[in-house]
Amino acid sequence: VAGIEEGLEAAERDTGARVLLIADIDKAYGPRAGLEMVERLIGLRSNGLAQRVIGMGMDSTELGVDPLQFREAYRLGERSGLRLTGHQGETSPPSTIWDVVEDLHCERVDHGLSILDDLEVVGRVRDRSVPLTVCPISNVKIANAV
Repeated sequence: VAGIEEGLEAAERDTGARVLLIADIDKAYGPRAGLEMVERLIGLRSNGLAQRVIGMGMDSTELGVDPLQFREAYRLGERSGLRLTGHQGETSPPSTIWDVVEDLHCERVDHGLSILDDLEVVGRVRDRSVPLTVCPISNVKIANAV
């Protein structure tokens, strides 16, 4: 953690930009590993480390993975004051986008391309002012359909 912090401080000095981070759960490892990651992050933060980590999310495969199985990790992160985002809608249906917004309380959705297949979900996400961080080139590069 100290080495990462030193590198980020140097980058801030060199560029004048401020760097904040989001720690991601790798969904492929399952909900227990996700919960353990959040617990470790909270422990680091309570000891004055990892203060740049202001949020948590999840990434990796969506295929065959129910995002709601990470509910316990998200609740813990939320209680500890972390901002919440979730990687959904890249290869999963629009309903999973709504699941992470409604059930996991995500303030942002990463990818979210499939939202265009369900105008009702588009409206709900719009009404909550939830941004999508869409990166079509990543879909092309990893051979997913755009």
